[in-house]
Amino acid sequence: MNMPISDLIWGFIGFFLSLLVFSYLIGDNPLFRFVIHLFIGVSAGVVSVIILYQVLYPRLVLPILSGSGSQRWMAFIPLVLSILLLFKVSPTMGRIGNIPTAYLLGAGAALTVGGVVLGTLIPQSIAAVEPFGEGYSTGEKLEGALILVAAITTLLYFYFGTRYEIGKPLRRPGWIEWSAKIGQIFILVTLGAIFAGVYVTAITALSERLITFWNLLQNLL
Repeated sequence: MNMPISDLIWGFIGFFLSLLVFSYLIGDNPLFRFVIHLFIGVSAGVVSVIILYQVLYPRLVLPILSGSGSQRWMAFIPLVLSILLLFKVSPTMGRIGNIPTAYLLGAGAALTVGGVVLGTLIPQSIAAVEPFGEGYSTGEKLEGALILVAAITTLLYFYFGTRYEIGKPLRRPGWIEWSAKIGQIFILVTLGAIFAGVYVTAITALSERLITFWNLLQNLL
């Protein structure tokens, strides 16, 4: 047996936990819930350690203890906001925590909108019209036209504005309805591809576990 004893022990632990996960095939049971709780607990512990050593200690504790005057003032602001956020656990003083909560929501919304506009909408728009310029072949232009049609019809699928008329049901204009149906096809194809990708990822993970167990058995034999 060429495998170190520590690798052998962790291999058996992984094999045992994998069997407990597979027990869900016969229905929900305490063994499966134990593995899920263990996974959540370990994940929470890892995230807590990462936050402590890579965020709080270098960006909050060190600037306050050994930083310059400006660095201490810059670290003092998040420290105060963090202390105010702890008041959210109190039913009577929870309103004090609304200040850092509002800051977090505002900053998160701004980053999300900025990321969507600068990282998705603008690059996607440029990529959709770029194949129609010079230097591109006919096939590339047709591919660009298909991508442009898919983007426009998909956006029109989520258009729900219509004019209200008394006595008539709310319906979108006919050209929007037809465009929305085409966009729905592209959405279904995209969701199918994503769904297939998830299954391929799951099968790949399963194959990796089976190969690991096979190697473990070979080392034992």
